[in-house]
Amino acid sequence: MSKLIKIALGAAMAAFVAFPAWADDLSLCLDKQVEACTRLIESGQNDKNRLANFFIHRGIAHEAKGELDLAIADCSEAIRLDPHNAYAFFNRGNAHRANGEYSEAIADYTESLRLDPTDADLFLNRALALQAVGALDQAIADYSQVIRLDARNANAFYNRGNAHKAKGEIDEAIADYSEAIRLNPTSADALNNRGVAHKAKGELDQAIADHSEAIRVNPLSANAFYNRALVHEARGGHDQAIADYSEVIRLNSTFALAFYNRGIAHEKKGDTAAALADFQAYQRLVPDDPDAAAAIERVNKQKPRE
Repeated sequence: MSKLIKIALGAAMAAFVAFPAWADDLSLCLDKQVEACTRLIESGQNDKNRLANFFIHRGIAHEAKGELDLAIADCSEAIRLDPHNAYAFFNRGNAHRANGEYSEAIADYTESLRLDPTDADLFLNRALALQAVGALDQAIADYSQVIRLDARNANAFYNRGNAHKAKGEIDEAIADYSEAIRLNPTSADALNNRGVAHKAKGELDQAIADHSEAIRVNPLSANAFYNRALVHEARGGHDQAIADYSEVIRLNSTFALAFYNRGIAHEKKGDTAAALADFQAYQRLVPDDPDAAAAIERVNKQKPRE
């Protein structure tokens, strides 16, 4: 899921009104253009609050370019200038989270929530950071807060479903995915993950239906084809599984498990040549996995002697 960006427009728009000549730079800065933000910062026409907002915007621009250390530095400067700016903490939290610095991100989101406890986006992003470190109960609590504040937030239901699924709470996960799909019927991810949850319960027909709908919504979803193949395998449909694994490989030629599992399906059908080719392809992609060598050895023993 793409990160939510929260920007503080008030002071920036005040600058627009007070200095019409800045209109172009302001528009470019809000459109994540670093150079325009820098010109506004260096103009010498800003009070502390307005300057803090321009640092936030430049930080967002740096983050959009993948310059996460610069984004963190700019948001830190905004916090120095305006320690009560919730969006400065929020956006620094986003940069920390994008950088894999989850503890720092959680701390920044928590401070942003202390300053503004009514913003659903702040709870949502803290939940994502909590989930990333395995704090699933806390993440679920934050997703529930998002839903309390914004009952139509499909992302909150979807991600709470993921947290429930990670805890093994499959019925709760299915309920949340279903609500996410009701709110956003074209969410291939929610459909795919609900299919995975149905498979975990042994509800294979429902799983096939969900994965098929995910594929209809997004025909480029390698994950949906892969998961539908797993369900076909569970039902003994080796030919259908092979067809889906082949589609996964067409969409993503480095999807290693698709080669391995297609090899298993070929092996079950007695097609040792095709199985061997797939296991060898898997070994090229994952050379350190002993299962690859074991599968190749096993299939070689099955090949008819010439």
